[in-house]
Amino acid sequence: MTDRVENPSGWRLLAGFLLAPVPPVLLGALGFELMGDLPRFWETFIIGLIVFGYAPALFVGLPTYAVLRRKLRLTWLGCILAGAFTAALPWALLAIFPLATEASSNGVRTVVDGHPTWFGLFESLKSAAELAAFGALGGGIFRLIVAGRP
Repeated sequence: MTDRVENPSGWRLLAGFLLAPVPPVLLGALGFELMGDLPRFWETFIIGLIVFGYAPALFVGLPTYAVLRRKLRLTWLGCILAGAFTAALPWALLAIFPLATEASSNGVRTVVDGHPTWFGLFESLKSAAELAAFGALGGGIFRLIVAGRP
């Protein structure tokens, strides 16, 4: 028995890209709901699904899949790592190239004159690591959907 998927069908790929972001974003929205940070669960879920689920899947995940599918097979480890990369890359880029000219977090400056401070980089990379964990879950779900078997 092998861990690899040779050539997944088109409908499985479409289902994978459409459904894999849903459980991680649902889990994240539920976490915010339990902490009491956001007032409306379903609005948080829908916006999170678009911003943190489908946008990275479209702009990072799809090109990553297109490049790697010719060189690598769909393994569990590959999909989990690709999911983590897909979720974390946009946030990491925002940490390195901030859009704000001035910003702070808990009273500590994170961006000064358009450049991130060390504290800002650390805080942003912590968030990128959290997103990578959710992305890894999405990558595993993608593999499960595309392969059709565990």
